[in-house]
Amino acid sequence: GRLPGSILWLSRLAVSSQTEEGLRRAAEGAGVARERVVLSETFPAMDHIAIKGLADVALDTTLYNGHVTTGDALWGDLPVVVLPRVSMASRLSSSFWDPLPEGILVARSLQDYEDLAVAVASTRQMLKRKREALAKAKRS
Repeated sequence: GRLPGSILWLSRLAVSSQTEEGLRRAAEGAGVARERVVLSETFPAMDHIAIKGLADVALDTTLYNGHVTTGDALWGDLPVVVLPRVSMASRLSSSFWDPLPEGILVARSLQDYEDLAVAVASTRQMLKRKREALAKAKRS
């Protein structure tokens, strides 16, 4: 893959055991070790946003955006890659772009979505710049 050693980190709350196994099988089918799909338990509210900061980039789903989850990620200084589609539910996260252009990376295609995610996750300087801009935006 393009990011060896990376993981897909999901909340167990949003994933059934059937879905978990399906995700792991899909990962293996794509040549990705099933151990790289990590499901975590829920965290206390006080830790929720801070824990998001342990990731490098949040990938918003394309059919139904994260809404509050996107806001939480941005508040935790975590850049978010989004791919707006036709429905309102798939465009919501991109609406964060106007006030936070450094934090939201708006893709124009699936390939662009992947490229943006890889760029942020693999370029430490870009990630640092985006996190700093998000932290500054919170203070203003």
